[in-house]
Amino acid sequence: MIMFQRLKKLLSSENHRSDNLKKNVVASFGIKGINILTSLLLIPITIDYVNPTQYGIWLTLSSIITWISYFDFGLSLGFKNRFAEAKAMNDIPLAKQYVSTTYALMALIFIPFCLVLLVVNHFLDWPSIIKVSASYREELRRVFEILIIFFSADMIVKTLFTLLDADQQPALSAAIRTSGQVITLIIIYVMTLTTKGSLINLSFIYSAIPVLVLIIASIIVFKNKHYSEFTPLFKNIRLKLTGKILSLGWQFFVIMLSMLLIFQLINILIARNLGPEVVTEYNVAYKYFSAVLMVVMIILNPYWAAFTDAYTLEDKHWMKKSLSQLEKMCLICIPLFILMLIISPWVYKIWVGEKVQIPFISSLMIAFFTFAQTLSSVYTYIINGIGKVRLQTIIYVTFAIIAVPIMNYASQRYGIVGLLSIPTLTYLAQAFACKIQVGKLIDNQAKGIWKK
Repeated sequence: MIMFQRLKKLLSSENHRSDNLKKNVVASFGIKGINILTSLLLIPITIDYVNPTQYGIWLTLSSIITWISYFDFGLSLGFKNRFAEAKAMNDIPLAKQYVSTTYALMALIFIPFCLVLLVVNHFLDWPSIIKVSASYREELRRVFEILIIFFSADMIVKTLFTLLDADQQPALSAAIRTSGQVITLIIIYVMTLTTKGSLINLSFIYSAIPVLVLIIASIIVFKNKHYSEFTPLFKNIRLKLTGKILSLGWQFFVIMLSMLLIFQLINILIARNLGPEVVTEYNVAYKYFSAVLMVVMIILNPYWAAFTDAYTLEDKHWMKKSLSQLEKMCLICIPLFILMLIISPWVYKIWVGEKVQIPFISSLMIAFFTFAQTLSSVYTYIINGIGKVRLQTIIYVTFAIIAVPIMNYASQRYGIVGLLSIPTLTYLAQAFACKIQVGKLIDNQAKGIWKK
């Protein structure tokens, strides 16, 4: 109750921007609460449908396919800032052109990309890549085909999420995502009662349902009077805007590629060096501790576009107050992580039963890693909203260069604890540098690399 009262105080508002933030955060809490509960329920149900080893294989393959998202060349994040800037300046025609152009560019990237990957997939030896039995060869090839097709489609249609976030409407975005999660949960549960466990069926449900839900949601949203003027149309496509989107987007692209090498290889390295079942252990623990991160992200999501708006309009007072509120929020998270760590053995037992055993030292490291991610997210979301990401780019690239060999060696020598050391240090370094940068930008003292 005390924490809720403090959180309510942190969200107190004094202008229209803060009012909009508060409304979206409050709405998102209810929606995301359902989302968090759904994602937690999906884990034991999915493990029951297949088994811990197959679930680990699924997690490894799905983490590989998410690499596709890193090849939008930063278009979605660049679009997010440019759209928010155009709306802040009340330039609606330009905002409409950004929407149509971004949809067109995403299609031009991911349709050919999908076709190329489908061809390449026939030449890949998946059992050797993730070190599992050769008996999985054909099944893994078909699973990857399904993931390629639907994930590529998802990359195009989820531009709607970016649009809603840029328009400071993350609650609506969260509602659409949650709908897909809930439908997926229901179907997976029915399948556990009626069919035999299958990676192919699992991949189809997990990847196809969110895309279908998003397509239906897109039709509904663009028929709404508030967004009908932003409906993607050929006549509004302006490929000449590509450079403006990518002028910021390329830096996000470099950041995303660096993050791929640092964070998205975790499941791969665990699978290769420790086994698919340990992938399941890591993801169960990470999903547990990331419940705090998910709550923080509910609050943070609208701040990205809000800081774009505030920085464009030079509202320094609002930015200082918002930064202070977000830093206090991080302090509140510390006792939550400690409590979750203490009770984690009992939670795991109730949640996933005896099928998955997670060492306490692994939980400790994953809790610390997740807190570092939470802390870093506060400052990087502000910096991303402002659009001064050069320093952030340098930090991520530096760690990306050393990440793979160190993480590979550390995972073989020290297990999950060693593997997570580099990702954790990356987040901590990012948080430290971005905290300094945010202060300089708000106080108009940023020069050189701090202002780029």
